[in-house]
Amino acid sequence: MDTLYFHIDSNNIDNDQFILGIEESHHFLNVLRKPIGVEIWLIDGKGSAYKAVTESILNKQVQGKILEHIPMLGENGVNVHLTLGILKGDRLKLAIEKATEMGVASLTLVNMDHCIKRDVKIDKLNKIVMSAAKQCGRSVIPNLSFMKSFEKWMSKNDNSKVFVCALDESKYLSNIYDDESISQNDVHIVIGPEGDFSKREIEMMKKNDFTFISLGPRRLRSETAVVTVLAVINELIAVN
Repeated sequence: MDTLYFHIDSNNIDNDQFILGIEESHHFLNVLRKPIGVEIWLIDGKGSAYKAVTESILNKQVQGKILEHIPMLGENGVNVHLTLGILKGDRLKLAIEKATEMGVASLTLVNMDHCIKRDVKIDKLNKIVMSAAKQCGRSVIPNLSFMKSFEKWMSKNDNSKVFVCALDESKYLSNIYDDESISQNDVHIVIGPEGDFSKREIEMMKKNDFTFISLGPRRLRSETAVVTVLAVINELIAVN
């Protein structure tokens, strides 16, 4: 039997009882056409997951009983923050979906010099984030934000350790993981758009002592780079 995940407002949980919202109840009853009495998983998006069983329907809302509470289900022990230059169309959707599945804590989209697309519809993209988080069983919904300029994003940097994925670099993340002690801190990763970073952006990041890393000898599409670097990070987190 497939595991079913549903998002729930934490205010709709009272001791060992829950009530699904209208939208999620509709999905359960009318899209999935599931009967009352099945076990489901609930995620509040803030770090809590619940194993539950559906018991009744009231005012078109599914209600039931909480069986077990599992904190931080599906989450890494280290917060991974991804910054990505805006991509075109389906490539951006794919990158956001996969970044969510791969466990990012936050995703910041930035209008960089070589971006072809200059703006994003956050509301629509947040639906992709939510869907991906439920599909892979994450208890945290990643925060998705948009910066209208590279300068604005740079001004928000809080002196965290930042790793920039770039071609023709000799350092690999796996080689410097222990040296940089990122196993004890948040990990910040930056990936450019289709046209890569501009020289101006590279100079700005180097002045801020960002660490440039390689993802291998081949030029990767940005959405491929997202999956590649997050796969490496997940393994490093798991073994350290």
